[in-house]
Amino acid sequence: MKTDVLIIDEGNRINSILTSGKNDLLGKYEFHLVDNVTKVMEAIQKSEIEIVVSNLTLDDRNEIEILTKIKDEYPQIFIVTIVSQENKLSVNDIYRFAHQILSAPCDFDKLILSFARRDRMVKYLHDGKLMGIINKVNDLPTIPETYIRLENELNSSNMSLQRISSILSEDLSFTVKILHIVNSPFFGLKYRINNVLQAVSLLGVNIIKSLVLYHHTFSISPIGPRHQKYFEELWLHSNKVGRYAEQILFDTTSNEIELMEEAYIAGLLHDIGKIVMLSVDGYPDNIFSMVENKKIRFTNAEYNIYGTSHSEIGAYFLTLWGLPERTANAVFSHNNPTMVDFNKFTVENAVFIANLLAHDKNLDLHDMQKLNLGVHPQDWVNYLEEHNLMKEPPEKND
Repeated sequence: MKTDVLIIDEGNRINSILTSGKNDLLGKYEFHLVDNVTKVMEAIQKSEIEIVVSNLTLDDRNEIEILTKIKDEYPQIFIVTIVSQENKLSVNDIYRFAHQILSAPCDFDKLILSFARRDRMVKYLHDGKLMGIINKVNDLPTIPETYIRLENELNSSNMSLQRISSILSEDLSFTVKILHIVNSPFFGLKYRINNVLQAVSLLGVNIIKSLVLYHHTFSISPIGPRHQKYFEELWLHSNKVGRYAEQILFDTTSNEIELMEEAYIAGLLHDIGKIVMLSVDGYPDNIFSMVENKKIRFTNAEYNIYGTSHSEIGAYFLTLWGLPERTANAVFSHNNPTMVDFNKFTVENAVFIANLLAHDKNLDLHDMQKLNLGVHPQDWVNYLEEHNLMKEPPEKND
């Protein structure tokens, strides 16, 4: 069955992009074209539209109004906006009514890639419940401006670590955070890092970007005094899972740097869905209450109350923000062994195992480095089972 895509194209710019390209993916979509925003809602009601593409010039109030209405009334529709350089709106303004922003001039491959990203997001929807929860979030988190500037610098032909550190240094709270992280016991450095440039050189830009994402989501979330300690513990737990996942792949994959880096990022972000969910009324108190009363795990309580969990929420937003599919899959499956392949080590199963190891209060990174459990995932699963970590008692951070 084809996916129905509505093109809002007053100047025939988008249609010309589609007709100029050739891609096997193109046959997966059925395109509907309207040349005026007044026809949009009628087209949506007539066909089961799943994707809307608009070409936003300057700050077209009519188009912004209709896109906002679509996002409010049809939250399941994925909105892609192509934005000209002359547009006066900020990135965060545009993300209030669009899921993905493409810069004009936009080529065929970028447009099709945005459709493919939406297709990946669909698999994280759990019986339609996830979109209902997302629709209840008061302020959907968007990609921070710093993250976008870092991405632009990375893609520039003369990328500079000095400029990257300058971008980061403009955010004082993040500068303090990153220096605290890199000098923490998680990294076990023999010398102290004193500036952002050193931190970037040590950690790498991709890990820095993921820390920006986590810090931004954390800093804009409505964390009350009662939950401050819990979310501080969540931050520590997330860092621990990231380091453990990285170490597992260091021990088992012949030091494949790219995989190790991605494992740390996925581990760091594996619980980011919990932070997004803070804007939903009653979260996390409803979960804590059920965990306490029924003696079940945090994730099981989420399914009982909301019909979905922080795993799906996190994977959905990471895909929306353009993180690698492997990273989103690791977040999606980190609490469910039936979704994880244990035939050989991957980012996904490293994060799953690391998340359970992080519950062992008698284990730290130094101890873990001495485990020597072998290069097959089943050896690690056996260890978890022998130490009753596969059936860990109810935890707030699972």
